[in-house]
Amino acid sequence: MPFSRSSARIILISITSIAALVSCRTKVSVPRPAVEYVSSIVQDKTSRQAMLVSSSASGSSDGSIFIVGEPLESLHLSEALMCSDDFDNVTGSAHPDALPDFAGEEICSLLDKANSPYRGYLKASNSSFLRELTVRHVVESLDSVVFISPFDKEGMGRRKAAKLIVLASPYMAAYGRFDADTLFSCMGVESIVISPLDIMMAESLPADGTPVNVGVLADSAAIADRVYESVFAEQTSRKASPSSLLFQGSPRGNGHELVSFLEQYSQAGYSNPLSVLIVDDYSVDIDSLKAELAAIRVELSDAQLLYGSLVSDDFRILDTRSTVAHECYRRLRSSNTFTHNIAYPRASALVSSPSTELPSMCYTPDGALTDDFKYSRRVMSDYPSYMLLQFSTRFIPESILDTLRSKAPKTYSSYVQK
Repeated sequence: MPFSRSSARIILISITSIAALVSCRTKVSVPRPAVEYVSSIVQDKTSRQAMLVSSSASGSSDGSIFIVGEPLESLHLSEALMCSDDFDNVTGSAHPDALPDFAGEEICSLLDKANSPYRGYLKASNSSFLRELTVRHVVESLDSVVFISPFDKEGMGRRKAAKLIVLASPYMAAYGRFDADTLFSCMGVESIVISPLDIMMAESLPADGTPVNVGVLADSAAIADRVYESVFAEQTSRKASPSSLLFQGSPRGNGHELVSFLEQYSQAGYSNPLSVLIVDDYSVDIDSLKAELAAIRVELSDAQLLYGSLVSDDFRILDTRSTVAHECYRRLRSSNTFTHNIAYPRASALVSSPSTELPSMCYTPDGALTDDFKYSRRVMSDYPSYMLLQFSTRFIPESILDTLRSKAPKTYSSYVQK
């Protein structure tokens, strides 16, 4: 690879060992080394990247809620924020008030077409690049510059910088969230990164370390890649709950996902009740799950007799959409950084696109990065391999546009109006 300055040197080590990241403003002990990109920013406080991170401490309300991840995940979360009405906007109480929770806010999605799907980095044993990519996207979200076409070399567009950053991908939660948080910590700034998977895992575990049984309903590929196990292991270590159990299953698509999941759980030989079901799959209807749970709660019903012993009395369903909406609302309200503009929420987007200055062997016939190049990229490269473009349907495959129109109509309408 002629484009790289150094090979990946940072490896994951046991979360119980302690290391200090060099050159922190205040020496901060961290449970494992962050990627080299974090160290490079911390060591040069005059760099543009360092100044962008430092600027996030301003507490300005004039910023966007920024969603980072693979395109479909980002679009689903954008639509969830556009439609959310779970709170009274005056009192903050958990009661809908027929006014969007994020009225006046801009929800910007980074549709990471060029660098996804992320599981390819794990298959190529290149998780270091995925970790660095997560941090780069976090830092890029704090910038106000955007390119208007693949041939714009100066960054002629302008946008709102992020005031909150949501990691839509479970892969970024498992490989990169720690590094991003470490960057903010070592710059002496409170992290504005939100990882819904980490939040759901943490909420599943009692503060006193009591062992519990937690279910995850998610895409089979992410389960096979053990991303949920990774985040769960970190959270159980934090909560001193090593005996807690994680059981994972994928949707069956039969309209009875809770019952199907409980059957999988029982068939695997488990009988102790589940305390929580985490749903990280956007194809699953949460209202349908809640209706199934209500049927199981009916005393002496067939559902109760069959499945009642498999759910605890305080069994809860946590899902990614609601978790993101509630955490964004909580943070904006507690920091008083809502815009308070009287307007509907607006959606905008950036699209990652391959750099136009790579050797021809790096591109597929349609201009995307080849898998061989994409997944073998080394950390700390001197040559950027992608750029962030202002949204245009020209830069989006038709398959993603179809999802945008059908699954995220409010987001799509806002894109078109913009």
